[in-house]
Amino acid sequence: MTNNLNKRFLEHLAKKSLFTKRYSKIKIIYCEKYPNKYQTAKREKQLKGWSHNKKLLLITRKISDPHYAEVSEVFNGVKEKKRTCVERV
Repeated sequence: MTNNLNKRFLEHLAKKSLFTKRYSKIKIIYCEKYPNKYQTAKREKQLKGWSHNKKLLLITRKISDPHYAEVSEVFNGVKEKKRTCVERV
């Protein structure tokens, strides 16, 4: 969960912490926008409880989601709201 996806992505690339050193090779493939951190945290918890196959269905858009945001939109300077994203190595 982040409110600045560009900054978060660059932190991974810079490998500044132990976590980002371990998970520095990422590609953002899916992102959702929410108006506040409470709704974002609730959705993130829900997604973490899903099976891998159900997450793949969401990523491939076989399960629809009204909060889906094109990843390209996120990186093109659109004013950001809280987001929950799925990252893959």
